[in-house]
Amino acid sequence: MNIRLAAKSDFKSISKLHAASWKDAYRGMLSDEYLSGPVDDDLEQRWDGLELGERDFVLVAEEERVLQGFLMMWVKDEGYLDNLHVHPDVRSSGIGLQLLRRSVQHLNSLGVRSFYLWVLEQNAAAKRFYERHGGQIVGQEVKPVFEEQLLHLKMQWSGRSFLQLL
Repeated sequence: MNIRLAAKSDFKSISKLHAASWKDAYRGMLSDEYLSGPVDDDLEQRWDGLELGERDFVLVAEEERVLQGFLMMWVKDEGYLDNLHVHPDVRSSGIGLQLLRRSVQHLNSLGVRSFYLWVLEQNAAAKRFYERHGGQIVGQEVKPVFEEQLLHLKMQWSGRSFLQLL
């Protein structure tokens, strides 16, 4: 598995994997109507217009130059893990953990020692994954996901939970 920083030229492939992951992982959480159509265009537009700051980064995981997963992190005083998706065909193969660990190594190299994310409250598989790897629920909020308002849980890694991923 090769994990590297993404280039702008990777964003089209990332948007396709992102949509495939949503269609699989968010079935029953987001409307079937949305997942059967607009999700592709919405995510393609999001990735087309994405501008990263100097410290923000996107990692991609590839096997024989085929995209298997990606992670996007916005970085200020702490990291904000905006996306971590693995292609449905290779989910539960360790790619997500590899991406998570590599992102923590990168954050650490930037002098950042904590990060957080928002996970859909209904997404039991993602919650289990993040909790298994040190994430702690520290809050909740209703947030928009394109056209829908959904309950999200804020999960945080800092101190020992951050260091265990190094």
